[in-house]
Amino acid sequence: MAGWVDGYMQAKFRGVVFYVRDAGYKTGRRKAKFQYPGVDRTDYEDLGKDEQSYTLNAYIIGDDYFEQRRKLEEALDKGGVGTLVHPYRGVLRVSVDDYSSSETETEGRLARYSITFVVEEEKQLTEIAVNTKKKVLEAKANIAAVAKDDFVENYTFKDKMLKALSYARETLSKAGDAVERAKGVAATQAEYKRKLDSFKGKIIALSLNSEFLFDTFFDMSDYGTNPASGLEYGAWEFNAREQIREQQRIIEFSNTSAVDAPDSIVRIPASPAYQIQQMMKFCAIASEVGLIASANFGSVDDAYEMQSVIFDDIDAALESDGLSDAMFIALTDARGAVFEDVERRMVTLPKLTTREIEAPSDVLSLCYHIYGDLDLEQDFIDRNAIVHPGFIPVGIPLQFKAVGNG
Repeated sequence: MAGWVDGYMQAKFRGVVFYVRDAGYKTGRRKAKFQYPGVDRTDYEDLGKDEQSYTLNAYIIGDDYFEQRRKLEEALDKGGVGTLVHPYRGVLRVSVDDYSSSETETEGRLARYSITFVVEEEKQLTEIAVNTKKKVLEAKANIAAVAKDDFVENYTFKDKMLKALSYARETLSKAGDAVERAKGVAATQAEYKRKLDSFKGKIIALSLNSEFLFDTFFDMSDYGTNPASGLEYGAWEFNAREQIREQQRIIEFSNTSAVDAPDSIVRIPASPAYQIQQMMKFCAIASEVGLIASANFGSVDDAYEMQSVIFDDIDAALESDGLSDAMFIALTDARGAVFEDVERRMVTLPKLTTREIEAPSDVLSLCYHIYGDLDLEQDFIDRNAIVHPGFIPVGIPLQFKAVGNG
């Protein structure tokens, strides 16, 4: 469903951005009604099409939501006709009929609006609401493309000592082992095992062809991280978060020397072994960025945590020795795309609250008491790493989804 991102999208009125979960449309025919004394008949005269109105259930959210609220309300209070970029209807020239807002203590940094616009003039669709998931996946592809260009340009044995090739092949061998250890989600997949075995069996050939090496490694390490389609193995909301952690393990491997040699020899941009590990890092970051589009967040805190994980990896990579201008731009753009996607998806996410129970209990009883809903049992177990669901002792801080916050 192109254009949709987790059920809500961006809208804009007079240049002020807000987010929309629900949208309504109302119109009809205007009719004059004629009734006559003593006649069992009513006549109607069609006076033309009635006014078109759009009602948007809107949100603003974020640490700067006070400023966003001020800008939105100034735009709504201003008289006359303004441009509305409607997430489902395109660009419209409208006036504001009425609006109302609500804010609650439990929904910090969030204000809800119900806004009714009356169409004054329809325009051709010239702007499209941003699909943040698509932007994230494009950012992933861009990082991978730049990483390949940089690797092909810099991976060379020209003017290198004879030992450089040996270091490169040893690094490749250990890279395969590192990916195998990291990728638990894909471990049972026959296709992944085939890719891994193929990589390990081609170390010599791979070490001599930079383009072949990059394509083979990225195909192996990225396997399963693309959004799944039908029965195709890939990232689903329930495993995307774990796959992000797997890519982090690959990044960790790339940050220290894989061979027994001085860093002054193998941890410098001129070293082929270093270029291999840089390739691994950027392939993993590209995969992480793509995975955020599929990750399922249980709360605002979860979303911030996953966003911070990727931001930390991107920020660290921006400090890499020998980073190209193209990669700096690609990483910076990806950071912005991830921020925009996560911030928008947080609109409908609940917050978390931490509390200690006053008496020993069990998970089912707690979920029923707190939520009135036993379906959240597994979420509670996973969130708090509960080992024995039948017995929860006192004195342990426990995280709950905040009741009444979505």
